[in-house]
Amino acid sequence: MSEEEKIKEENIPTTANKKDVKSDEVNTFQWYSLRVISGKEKATKENILLEVEEADIKSDVGEVFLPYEKVIEVRNNKKRIKEKMFLLFVIFVEVRSII
Repeated sequence: MSEEEKIKEENIPTTANKKDVKSDEVNTFQWYSLRVISGKEKATKENILLEVEEADIKSDVGEVFLPYEKVIEVRNNKKRIKEKMFLLFVIFVEVRSII
């Protein structure tokens, strides 16, 4: 039995047409990067989350991610934990893509 016959028997779509792909495979989340003003990353994240709630599209937006790291600073013999952005100007948003 050839490979083509096996594929036909298993009902696996051979092309990636919209008709052949199941609905579970169509609605997948993808990551997008947004370029923002430096120093306004947190405010932009909050605004995105606010707009998502107001537009009632929570199911279409997965996560809004700010790339930061926690750094310990020592000044005058006092330890301070500071959040430092390690990718400036960037916010990552996970959004449902519909093919």
